[in-house]
Amino acid sequence: FGVPSGVAQRRFGVGITIDFLARLPVENGDEIAFAPLGELIAAPASIGILARTRNRDWAERFVEFVLSLEGQKLLLLPQVDRIPIRSDMWSPQARSVLSMLGESHFDASLSAGRYNTVNVLFDEMIVRRRAVLARLWQLSDRIEPELTSDVDREELDEARRLISLPPLSERDASDVQTTLRFGNSRIGSLLNQDQTKWLAMLRSRIDRQYQQAEKILSALETSRAFSPVDTK
Repeated sequence: FGVPSGVAQRRFGVGITIDFLARLPVENGDEIAFAPLGELIAAPASIGILARTRNRDWAERFVEFVLSLEGQKLLLLPQVDRIPIRSDMWSPQARSVLSMLGESHFDASLSAGRYNTVNVLFDEMIVRRRAVLARLWQLSDRIEPELTSDVDREELDEARRLISLPPLSERDASDVQTTLRFGNSRIGSLLNQDQTKWLAMLRSRIDRQYQQAEKILSALETSRAFSPVDTK
């Protein structure tokens, strides 16, 4: 929810958010633009009745209202800006967006199965090492314009690959989810022995990748600093 305002206030240049959030008015900030990603991902909103509800009659009436013509029309209001479930109410733009979903290769079931593992990877690769990543990417961007040889550019590409490379293979990720089953996606609870051992391995692997990348970038920066300069 803070992404559009952060971009508008120039705290960062670009951010990932949901389309209708990006179109909401932002106070004390410039206008911002929304551009869809190459592969569209749709997140349907869910509605349901709790088994333990004490007001089942009202709950059922609410669901009926949401699915009614009047309730679905509310989704079309600018401040809501959702696509109704009723296909007879889809706008040409909504039909265009929904037609793109058939081309998507996103596997929702696979994503759900890896949910906790991916959260752990994100925390360990990005959140806990944000300062390191910022330094490496800044060094990478600073060096790039002054590289002159294909060999140096290949070295830069390798450094960037190491910075971006997930430390787990597809098979590793599946095995981890099956055998370790992190109950807390943010590693805030006590870990058992197998989870602790795996987490130590993961952290070591990430550190090794970033250290290799930094070694390459530092060598490129040094060679650039001492390369011959044509003074003619």
